[in-house]
Amino acid sequence: MTDQPHIRGLALLGDRRAEVREFPMPMPGPGEARIRVMAAGICGSDLHFYRDTPEGLGIRRGVVIGHEPSGVVDAVGPCVTNVAPGDRVTVNHTLGCGRCEYCAAGETVLCAENLGIAASGYGGDAEMILMPASACLPLPDDLSFIEGTFLACTGATAYSALRKLAPSGRDRLVVFGLGPVGLSAVLVGKALGATVIGVDLVDDRLALACEIGADAVVSAAQSSQPSRRGGGDVVDAVRALTGGRGPELALDTSGSPRAQSDAVDVVCPKGKVAFVGLGAGAKSISPEQFLHKEAVLYGSKVLPSGLYWEMTRFMISRGVRFEPLVRGRYRLDDGPEAFARFDAGAAGKFVLMMAGSDR
Repeated sequence: MTDQPHIRGLALLGDRRAEVREFPMPMPGPGEARIRVMAAGICGSDLHFYRDTPEGLGIRRGVVIGHEPSGVVDAVGPCVTNVAPGDRVTVNHTLGCGRCEYCAAGETVLCAENLGIAASGYGGDAEMILMPASACLPLPDDLSFIEGTFLACTGATAYSALRKLAPSGRDRLVVFGLGPVGLSAVLVGKALGATVIGVDLVDDRLALACEIGADAVVSAAQSSQPSRRGGGDVVDAVRALTGGRGPELALDTSGSPRAQSDAVDVVCPKGKVAFVGLGAGAKSISPEQFLHKEAVLYGSKVLPSGLYWEMTRFMISRGVRFEPLVRGRYRLDDGPEAFARFDAGAAGKFVLMMAGSDR
């Protein structure tokens, strides 16, 4: 009798420990698809779990983690009609109940029963993964598997937030936090015609933002006068770069209470602000900051799956590619090292490239 086939996947153990382990080969059941993963992105939200204690990880401890996979359908279970073996796919990484009004609209992230795929047992950082077939999204041939990882979360989160803000060539947009989501927002904001200013504490992130097209950056860690690589008080520095008026739009991806507050303070009257960064839940904003200037505030999460086709058309027609943000490509075996470097604040996106992937 032969042994059951196994796959390898990356698991979190708590207290900044990650380990590649063997898991049984997943077999697709009714409504499920098995995907041979080609690339899997490491998301900033993964770091919250990476830094957690073993006890705090709960159901995520010791199982495959990650929610930004893309790859090729390997097998499907009964009753699957929307994908077939050989299809290139990425995923909607938020799973809902499938019955409520939000799920019907593709807004699974708003469902009361919403869970991410890793917490639901479908973690993406592995050689093979199972997914509900309904959560598989077709990856156009024009877009690489690395672009597919951004479509699963990071790039789609930035696109969803900017879709609410609707920047154009008339607008100045300031992005607080230049991690992967913030950098993605720089690319999308520029493609939509906005003048983009980036704010961060880390010099390497500021430099990368300039490299990909930011019109100006402000260091939140420095006290010098604002310049293209300037600093000073962040609100004053950004206003100086906009002739004293303040930008029309602001996006916070950092989750920092200070940045959230600065994002509201910096916009001009009737400005708009979107928030996607997850912090520790500390209160950061009072109504007085936005009431008198009639600013509009948005909460924003992952792109609704119904808008996925719109986003891919936008990327292809405007030539938007997130792959230049990748500063670390790692084999699955080196996943623990990738997590450690990303956790240390390295600039750019980190992606696990699986065996057999060419891009």
